[in-house]
Amino acid sequence: MSYKIVKSNIPWATHGWNLVVGCLRGCPFCYAKGIVARYGAQWAEQEVGFRMSQRISCARVREDMSAFKPVIMRNRLNPIMPKKTAAIFCSVLSDPDYWPVEAMDPFYQVVRGNPWHLFMLLTKDGGAYYKWPDHANLIFGYTATDAESLKSQVVKKNIGNKEKTFLSLEPLHSAVGLPWLEQFDWVIVGPENGSRKGKVIPKVSWFEEIRDYCMEEGIPLFEKPEVARFVDRPLVQQYPEWQHSRTKPR
Repeated sequence: MSYKIVKSNIPWATHGWNLVVGCLRGCPFCYAKGIVARYGAQWAEQEVGFRMSQRISCARVREDMSAFKPVIMRNRLNPIMPKKTAAIFCSVLSDPDYWPVEAMDPFYQVVRGNPWHLFMLLTKDGGAYYKWPDHANLIFGYTATDAESLKSQVVKKNIGNKEKTFLSLEPLHSAVGLPWLEQFDWVIVGPENGSRKGKVIPKVSWFEEIRDYCMEEGIPLFEKPEVARFVDRPLVQQYPEWQHSRTKPR
């Protein structure tokens, strides 16, 4: 069965494509583990059905998923693309820092073959992108949760020198160094969700400082819907120019 890239519930992307599932970083607020725990067995059956000629057992794929080891979902290598131009988030259930090397070539084949779509990655370690070639429709995202991690990401971003970038401040765990925001084409911000022990409740001032700075400096800002729980005003939900400028040929 052909795999179809589907619409996403993530508010700043239109679609999701999980070519790789799994991550070894071990974030305490990881949502992806819960999704894999729910659907991993079903995905393993689909994956093994596709790879049966390679004699990879269903138990092995299930074991990798249960341990959250990165697995290439080979039944998703040549996906059916959206008919309209789309912003496709490609690391919903993974971090590019841990992608197997053999996933790179098939990923770039899809990116190059669909120049009217945007393909978006997101990592907590910008150093992961040193090995990733730039491409006009590939958007490199950097996650930070506090001032220290943002500073680290900026240093690595400047070394990598990617053409199109965005910053995801989610979950926001502290105030951040505002001038660092200027290093990115787009800023996304949101609170921590869920009910884990030790969950960080953000201060209203953290969101307001980011909003005010982005507005003053002309940096496109997207506040996730959950920010509405903390601020008494309309949300700012802006997009960068490259989010609107692609046209699929007729």
